Amino acid sequence: MEDWNKHDKTFRYMMLSRLKMDCDYYFGNGGQNPNALWAQNEKDQIDNMVAIWKTFDEDDRPEWLTWGDIVYYALKMGVRFDTRPNYIMYFRKNREDDEG
Repeated sequence: MEDWNKHDKTFRYMMLSRLKMDCDYYFGNGGQNPNALWAQNEKDQIDNMVAIWKTFDEDDRPEWLTWGDIVYYALKMGVRFDTRPNYIMYFRKNREDDEG
């Protein structure tokens, strides 16, 4: 995954906005096709959104994309993870190795 900290704050805001817009399109006209996402799959899209969101200090986090919004996108896409902001362990819904 990209090291988002190496980019300036403006670029990170723009990239996070792009990822959010991709999610909105994915659920709308994109027909839930992963090719509509910048990351080309749901898990990587959410991983990158979380990684970028966490690069911002609490006072700098965008009002237009809250932690709850990211959780909502993830759950709606079928990407399960610990929803507390300090954890980024993700588990793909219905993974074959979940039972083993």
